Amino acid sequence: MKLSKLLIATTLLSGCLVTQITAEATEVTENTPKIGSRAIIGSDDRQLVTNTNQTPYQSVVFIEDGQGYIASGFYIGDGLVLTNGHVANKAYDANQPEKMKIYPGRGVNGSSKNNPFGSFKVKAIHIPSTYLDNSYRVENDYAVLELDNNALGQSIDTMVVPSKMNYQGGQTGQQVLLAGYPGDKGETMWKSSGQIVTTKQKVLTYSNDTVGGSSGSPILNTKNEVIGMHAAGEDAYSNTGLFFHPEMIDYIDQYRSEKETDKQAPTSLTLTNIKEDSMTLSFTEPKEQQDIQGYVIYRDNQKIQTIKNTTFSDKLLKAETTYSYQVSTLYKDGTESEKSLEVSGKTLATKDKEAPTTPKGLKSSNVTTTSVTLSWEASKDNKKVQFYNVYRNGVKIASPKTLTLTETTLASDTSYDYQISAVDDSGNESTLSAKHTVKTLKEEISNGQDTWQKEKTYNAKDTVVYQGTTYEAQWWTKGNVPSAGGPWEKL
Repeated sequence: MKLSKLLIATTLLSGCLVTQITAEATEVTENTPKIGSRAIIGSDDRQLVTNTNQTPYQSVVFIEDGQGYIASGFYIGDGLVLTNGHVANKAYDANQPEKMKIYPGRGVNGSSKNNPFGSFKVKAIHIPSTYLDNSYRVENDYAVLELDNNALGQSIDTMVVPSKMNYQGGQTGQQVLLAGYPGDKGETMWKSSGQIVTTKQKVLTYSNDTVGGSSGSPILNTKNEVIGMHAAGEDAYSNTGLFFHPEMIDYIDQYRSEKETDKQAPTSLTLTNIKEDSMTLSFTEPKEQQDIQGYVIYRDNQKIQTIKNTTFSDKLLKAETTYSYQVSTLYKDGTESEKSLEVSGKTLATKDKEAPTTPKGLKSSNVTTTSVTLSWEASKDNKKVQFYNVYRNGVKIASPKTLTLTETTLASDTSYDYQISAVDDSGNESTLSAKHTVKTLKEEISNGQDTWQKEKTYNAKDTVVYQGTTYEAQWWTKGNVPSAGGPWEKL
């Protein structure tokens, strides 16, 4: 994983621990720009953006603050650009917004001379008091720049497609991309890929490479939606930025030409009760309940149903298939919020209900007074035969995975009925094979010589000769002298 630096200095003021940001804007000189602290993790994986006049890159802006520094930002519509508070702070303090210049999509084909939309001056700078009065904390490090028309009297609103905003934030491990104007790259746009390392309330850290001048760069998800804004570098492990939290959204909205209604998407989407052909989607409703008509369910980015409550059972799905869901809030005026974050789930595989074929060809070999070897032909199954069950006189005695079984503890001169069944990996068992009867050999007694052996195990009906007399075992025995009675009976 790539990791990076964040330029944060910590000081102790009046007994309180305060985090103060060191800006990543880069000073402008007549020659090569002065580069701020680097935040490259391992190898430099940044890539030059050449199609800066196309979305989503045309809304990324190059900023000259008029005070000797350069930085980045992004156009959000209504003639507004969003960047860091520390980027605009110098011009704000100097009361010189008109000194700032904004160049949307600068650097077509890798040339800083190519400015496809020209430049725009700033007519007003808005920085929240929470940033100015609270020691420049990261979550408050944002500024809204109101743009004037360009030299030809054109509004940026008629020329540039605004960034697509996503106020739902992001998750640890999520892939993200930063696009901006690092000071070491000659005022051209570069992008850096990475992933979110941590999220904590309004702040996130990520593994993307950045360099001074990248402050104010948009943080985009894989759908090219802006989920936050880069602020600075942290340490040898990650960079840091801020999400669009409610206070920030409200602050931005007050400067829009028509204030946007706070239309919130549902959160905390969860999939449960997942089966072969269905699953249940549940979610948390928005905090603001006013004027909500219902919720629109999207499966694989296609609208499938509108519901009134916060649970939805999706049926008639295909087995062993992955489905993705999003939900938007539907308002009484017919408009929808943005879609929620996506949640995905996979239906279960169809349960196999087909049993294997009945085993055939059951036969016996190597029959002795106490043992026999059974063998049979393999069964067939639509999936896979897992093992075979062997039944002796109707009782299951073994479950071999092979096509043979040897029994070694049988009684002599005794008949046994055997049957075989096949079982597949879903637990389906075939019908029993035809019975196959085996009779063990009778134990021979010759010349009245003793055949009883102290260390041998005998089963019921086994016969032995002991001291010239024949005895039959009545039950299992070992080491019991036949003449002593017990398990033995004189014949």
